[in-house]
Amino acid sequence: MPHQGFGPALSYYLPIAVIGSALMLFWRIIAVALGYADLINRFEGQPFDPGAELVAFLLSPLTATLYLVVGAGIVHVGAKMVGAAHAGYMATLRVLAFSAGPELFLAVPLLGVPTSLIWMFVLSVVGIRAVHGTTTGRALAALLLPTFLLLVLAMLVFLAGLFGAMAWGGAF
Repeated sequence: MPHQGFGPALSYYLPIAVIGSALMLFWRIIAVALGYADLINRFEGQPFDPGAELVAFLLSPLTATLYLVVGAGIVHVGAKMVGAAHAGYMATLRVLAFSAGPELFLAVPLLGVPTSLIWMFVLSVVGIRAVHGTTTGRALAALLLPTFLLLVLAMLVFLAGLFGAMAWGGAF
C-alpha cells in the first residue's frame, strides 16, 4: 500500500466499487428475470425499479467515493476513541480503499456478499493494525465501536420519537 496520497487509493478503489455495483445490478436483474422480484421487494421494502437501479449504478463512482471518505472518517474517529490513531486520517482512508478488493467476490451468486463483507472486514482490521501500529483488539474496536454507537444513537432517536408520539396521543 502506498504510504501517501489519495490518488493511488482512489484509483484502486473506484474501479472495484463500480464493478461491484455493476455485479449487484446484474444479479438483481437476473433475480427479477427468474421471478424473484417479490423476494427483493420483501427484503428491501420497495419494488425493483430498473430506471432507479440504472441511475444508482451511474452515480456509483460518486456514492462510492462519499462512502469511502465518510466511512474512513467514522473509522478514524473510532481509532482515536480507542487510542489507536497513530497515523492520520489519510492512512485510515487508504486502508479502507485497499481493503475493497474482495468486493469482486460479488460475482459469485449468494455467497459473494457475505464472503466479500467478511474478507473486507478482516483486511480492514489487519490494515488498521499495521498502518496505525496498534493491536488487533484496538483495530477491531476502531471498526466496531462507531457502528455500535451509531446504532445506539439511532435507537435513542427512535425511542424519543415513539415516546413523543405516545405523549401527543399519536396513532398508538
